[in-house]
Amino acid sequence: MKKRLIFAISLAFMCCLLLTGKAFAASNSDIEINVTSPIDSLQSESGVVAVEQFPAQIPVSVTAKTGTLTSVQLEYGGHSREITPEYMLTVESKEACGPYIITAKTDQGAVLTVTANVVFQVKAIYDTRYRTIGMNVRKIYEGETLLKSFPEPQRIDLVNANTVADHEQKRIAGWIDKYDGGTYTLKGSLVVEIYGFSSGKLYGTYDTNMNFEPLTTSYGWTEKALIAFETMRNTEITYQAPVKLDIDATWCDESKQEVYGKLTAQDKGGPELLYPYQTTSVTFTKDYIRLSRNFIYCSLEWDYTPESVQYADGERKTQTSITQKINYTIPTTDFYFKFKACDGNDLSVAIRAPATVYRGDSYSFTVVFMNSGSSPAYDVPLKGTVDDDLIKEIPAIQDFSLNESKTYTINRKADTSADVIHLWANIGVPEGFIDGNLANNTATAIIKIIEEPEPEPEQTPDPGDNPDQPDIPDNPPDQPPDSPKLCDLSSSILAPPTVYEHENYSFTVSFINNSNIELKNALLSGTNNDAALTQMPKTCSFKPGETKSFTVTGTAGNAGEVYTLWANIAAPEGFRDDNPANNSAVSKIMVVEKPSGNPDNPPDNPPDNPDNPDNPPDNPDNPDNPDNPDVPSEKLCDVWANLSCPPTVYEQEEYSFTVYFANSTDKPLSGVCLNASIDGKAVSAVPSMANFKAYEAKAYVVKSTAGEKGTTIHLAAQLSPPADYSDSNTGNNQVAVEIMVIERPYDLDVQRITPD
Repeated sequence: MKKRLIFAISLAFMCCLLLTGKAFAASNSDIEINVTSPIDSLQSESGVVAVEQFPAQIPVSVTAKTGTLTSVQLEYGGHSREITPEYMLTVESKEACGPYIITAKTDQGAVLTVTANVVFQVKAIYDTRYRTIGMNVRKIYEGETLLKSFPEPQRIDLVNANTVADHEQKRIAGWIDKYDGGTYTLKGSLVVEIYGFSSGKLYGTYDTNMNFEPLTTSYGWTEKALIAFETMRNTEITYQAPVKLDIDATWCDESKQEVYGKLTAQDKGGPELLYPYQTTSVTFTKDYIRLSRNFIYCSLEWDYTPESVQYADGERKTQTSITQKINYTIPTTDFYFKFKACDGNDLSVAIRAPATVYRGDSYSFTVVFMNSGSSPAYDVPLKGTVDDDLIKEIPAIQDFSLNESKTYTINRKADTSADVIHLWANIGVPEGFIDGNLANNTATAIIKIIEEPEPEPEQTPDPGDNPDQPDIPDNPPDQPPDSPKLCDLSSSILAPPTVYEHENYSFTVSFINNSNIELKNALLSGTNNDAALTQMPKTCSFKPGETKSFTVTGTAGNAGEVYTLWANIAAPEGFRDDNPANNSAVSKIMVVEKPSGNPDNPPDNPPDNPDNPDNPPDNPDNPDNPDNPDVPSEKLCDVWANLSCPPTVYEQEEYSFTVYFANSTDKPLSGVCLNASIDGKAVSAVPSMANFKAYEAKAYVVKSTAGEKGTTIHLAAQLSPPADYSDSNTGNNQVAVEIMVIERPYDLDVQRITPD
């Protein structure tokens, strides 16, 4: 019976040609197998072991360079048995020659298979000799299944008569084109050269299978040499295919839908391909990818595909690093470092500016940026412009502590030729941060430029019209105590006119020092339906012209409830407010029912008697739902108006109130119609039309003079969406407020002066 020669390389009869070779695929192997014969030895590779007498003893030594050996198997003739790492293989006769397959495994999952092809040979004693130079591959098998066959044999070069040349490994891998960690067998025959030993002359090159007849009938070979050529006709080598490592780490949100970054095992030094006889490991730590400081770390999750007992999915909230051991059986592995964005805060901005300024005069305004909530905000982008010119006094990036505001006072000169100055400010939402109310992230204001009136000529009074000056007493009475210093403080409330029932809402209370002096310990107070606003401090200090804003949050109750908001600022001790009428501000929020997907009574019902055209068409088309036509979602918007004003004003004195218009839509709107009125008469401080950015709010300060005491001032504001839009909530498009005119209370100080 012919022996099946599964070993990598054929025997050359000359001992000097059978040297140890280094296998390409087995480099960096976790296991080393040494098979030693009297003529050559094999180290961690398939090859030929030659013996010259029987019985022959061949030492087999197996060593684990990484981990611990768990199994060593020896297979011959279809039978397998366990052997010790140090084993003596005994071959009794030339009939016992053939392929011996040695397979070793470690506790780390490494597997190395070496095929030692034991052949019989005789010493070369004649001048005509041969040497093995290559192998012609005809077929490739996966187990017993034919994987590939070649119409013409494919030659691969051998070095030292027993080792596949390194440059051939790439060709073999390309033929097999598998990355599954399997073991494949290449079958063919050896190629030999015939030469003269003394002269070195080359006589010919022969394939020991295809050219068997001309090879064996020439040159006068001995019978033992002919037996050796017979064993070379069917030669095999084994190839262990690598696997492609698919191990990734992803930095993402808790749902794994939003990805912030990704690394592979190769990014951390792991190999692209891993052979079965190799093992490695990779470590991932949550700080390998630096995310915004606003992100909050949640957990580390690991998923294996497919999952098994050895590779089970899991998750741990406190774990921030993981080291994965890797062998060729590892499935697709995904690690997830999960974060969540900081939630529950509200970033807002407000602009406090004068309503008018004389052309050419200097003016100042304040921009207040605020972080309201229970968490700090990091790397918050800030920006402001004056007539589209960037305000350089405002830093581009700032960190905010919880409930911290940052105020910037901007000084400019009204040297423009335009009639108005446009102010704009924005506080951006940094990465890893969720803003609870985007409607107040942008603020705008308009300052009207007016011409300074010509001074009237001074009139010199007639001396005869002046009474004689009274004599000044030599000993005047004691001087009255010093009068309090004058200041001007005001307050305003930015609030949405309506909120949906059972939803969170917020409003901003702002206090302004309109004086050019610093004020310390001004008294602040405010209520929401008589409940004190505890989210504001009771006292606060103000620099000249400074504005401080406080965002107050709450949860709406049932539909129909009305929240009456009130805020007040009082002058500190030693000061008297010259204009106390604007110390207080009031506003309202109404709770409305949240509309369903198809409300029976939408808020924007058509009028009872709509205008009819003079000449309607004879046969107008009848839409399916004429009362409530479908409006594409991209043409829906929500704009609203609200007022902040003092509850009372003094007769015949100047007062001011603030009109707020806002776009609560995530798209810009052009051509929004605006209107504000006092006692039914439109005010010029509010333009008739304006453009809004997404989530932008505009504030207009209106000044007027009160009438007689006992009268009521009726304030109103309304707006309507652009012509090609429909408002999803028309209930907040208009607002009206009444202010009572009262008599100013006077504090008279009468002092009696008695002459000596």
